[in-house]
Amino acid sequence: MEAQKYFDENRLKFGNLPFEKLKENIKAYLSKNHVDRRLKDWFDVLLSKYQVKNLIAEI
Repeated sequence: MEAQKYFDENRLKFGNLPFEKLKENIKAYLSKNHVDRRLKDWFDVLLSKYQVKNLIAEI
């Protein structure tokens, strides 16, 4: 389970809190990171292939 692995690898960040209390938050965090990475990859393809500009990032 990815959430358990993240919890185990980052145990110091969570202090004495049990995994069960943090499981849903960790899952949401990992899911958001996955979506963010996929979006960045997609934007990179658009930028290189079609010279698309990200106007939001330029504000």
